[in-house]
Amino acid sequence: MIEVALVMAAAVAIDLGLGEPPRRMHPTVWMGAIIGRLVVAAKACATHERASGAAITIAVVAVFSVPFAVLYAAAASLDAWLHTALVAASSVVALNVAVSVRSMLQHAGAVTGPLGLNDITAARQRLAAVVKRRTGGLDCNHILSGLVETIAENTVDGIISPLSYFALAGAPGALGYRAVNTIDAMAGYRTPELEDVGWFGAVCDTVLNYVPARITALLMIASAAILRLDWRGALATMQRDHARTASPNAGYPIAAMAGALGVRLEKVGHYVIGEGGVAPTIQSVRQAERIMLVCTGIYVSMISALVVGIGTLWWHPLV
Repeated sequence: MIEVALVMAAAVAIDLGLGEPPRRMHPTVWMGAIIGRLVVAAKACATHERASGAAITIAVVAVFSVPFAVLYAAAASLDAWLHTALVAASSVVALNVAVSVRSMLQHAGAVTGPLGLNDITAARQRLAAVVKRRTGGLDCNHILSGLVETIAENTVDGIISPLSYFALAGAPGALGYRAVNTIDAMAGYRTPELEDVGWFGAVCDTVLNYVPARITALLMIASAAILRLDWRGALATMQRDHARTASPNAGYPIAAMAGALGVRLEKVGHYVIGEGGVAPTIQSVRQAERIMLVCTGIYVSMISALVVGIGTLWWHPLV
C-alpha cells in the first residue's frame, strides 16, 4: 500500500516541478484528437447520436485504461521487486498525465499577466482557453471571476478526482477518469449540436465528480483555515450557494472558494455566488491558487495515510 502513497507524492511533485509533457507526447492531447474525430463521425450518424455518444465514451476510456490494466496483470508474473518497480514507474507517468496543478497555475498567469498590463483583449482570449463561456465582452471583474471559478473547478477535475480514482483503481482509474473528463470538456455542452453526442460523457463526469466535488469544498474550508482566510465564510457560502449552478457539483467548490476569498463570483446570465462579496482582484487569484495547492497537499497526505493504514491492518490484523 505504501507504493500508492509514494506514487501520488511523486506524480504531484513531478507535475509541480516539470509540468506536463510536450503537446505531441501528451496523452490528453491524443485523447482530444481521438474524441474530436469520433464526435465528427458520430454527428454523421444523426439518427443514432446518443448511442454513438455512449460508444465514444466507452471506447476512449477503454483505449487509455485497458493497456495499463493489461500491464498490471502481466507484471504480476514478474519477480516482486521488478513487478513493484514497473507498476510504480508506469503509475507515476499515468498519474502525472491525469493531474494538472502546474498547468492551472500557468493558465492563470497567462490571464493575469495581460490584465496587469491593462490588455483586456489578450486576457479575454487567454481565459477562453479554460472556461465554457463567451469571453468576448467580459470586463476585468468578470474575467477574474471566471478565472477564480476555473481554479476552484480544476481543484476537483485536475487534482482531487484523479487522485481519488488512482487510489481506488490505480492508473486505469486515473486515466479512465481523465478520458471521461476530457469528453465532457469537449462534447458535454448543452447545445443543440453537442447535447446528444455528449450526453453520456457529461452524465459519467457528473457521477464521477459527485463525491470529489464535495470533498474538495471541505478541503477548501480547511485550507482557508490554514491560510488564515475566511473559513467560516467558506462554509456559510457553500451551504447557501452550492445549488446555484446548473451542475450539481460545480457549485460546491466555487461557493467554498468565493466564501474563503470574500468575493462575488458571477457567470453572467447564469448565477451569482458569494453575493455581498467584493469584486475579485488579481490578489484573489493568487489566494485561490494557494488554496488549490494546500488542498492538494492535504489530500495527498490524507490518502497516503489512509492507504498505508489499510495496508498495515491488512498485513497485521488485529486479533
